[in-house]
Amino acid sequence: MFALVVLVLSIIGAVADWQYVRAGGKKSARRERLLFFGIVLIVIAAIAITEFVGADPYGILGFTIVPLFVCLFGAWELGRWRTRLKNPLQPKEAAVPNQ
Repeated sequence: MFALVVLVLSIIGAVADWQYVRAGGKKSARRERLLFFGIVLIVIAAIAITEFVGADPYGILGFTIVPLFVCLFGAWELGRWRTRLKNPLQPKEAAVPNQ
């Protein structure tokens, strides 16, 4: 149940972050993206290793790897939320007609 709540909140945060960046907000740093995708690759490697070793991949996926990925996604979106709080969008100036 906890993982489901974290996943739903993370998806909502991802949509909000997408809109924030699209409106001109601060993008994530290259270092942050590399770190996140490196961790995702480690999770994928863990899945491949469990398949190679012959362990039950569905048990490992269901009880460790998927919740780990959900927590990582939640942590990423929490960091992006903090970035949005520190760097709010500047209000757009109203267009003044030429007189």
